[in-house]
Amino acid sequence: MVADRYDFSRVSILVADGNRFMRQTVSHLLRAFGFKLIIECDDGADAFEQMRAQAVDIIICDAIMDPLDGLDFTRLVRQAPDCKAHEVPVILLTGHSEHFRVLQARDLGANEFLVKPVSADTLWRRLVHVVEEPRAFVRAGRFVGPDRRRHREDDFEGIEKRAGAAVGTLSQEEVAALLGNDNGETTEMTAAGAAG
Repeated sequence: MVADRYDFSRVSILVADGNRFMRQTVSHLLRAFGFKLIIECDDGADAFEQMRAQAVDIIICDAIMDPLDGLDFTRLVRQAPDCKAHEVPVILLTGHSEHFRVLQARDLGANEFLVKPVSADTLWRRLVHVVEEPRAFVRAGRFVGPDRRRHREDDFEGIEKRAGAAVGTLSQEEVAALLGNDNGETTEMTAAGAAG
């Protein structure tokens, strides 16, 4: 690990995890890597509100949180009409590494998948990967997110096989339902909040 290879001091990163100890551990590691602009949230709903208020360059979030988990949060980031940062890299944390969970995270638009317990080395490698090897952002059929193919084949002529992919763009009502807003309204980002 070569932490002095990058200057992360002006990169904003959002860490969302319902477990305070895990959130603080990840933030501590990020500070050691040189991050200074760290936003901590204890659930996906708070994280989404923070994203409406300020720009974020990278997201690290737990897959299982209440009331809005990391999977639904990732779906909101990728598809909500009022989200201004659809292409921000999302690194999903989880204590569960079953194959179907990895595929589900990928299909909802997560860039990387990181299994707990988190080590400095694995977190560093995921961060470096989203910086050094960004994947093209794709809107194809029902899928919205980073290109799921890590190895590009530009001459592909086969049939599109995105079965089981995430549903396309969410309606405002679906966003409100995910955020637990009963009246179907979502908070609009103000010009002042966007500038902050």
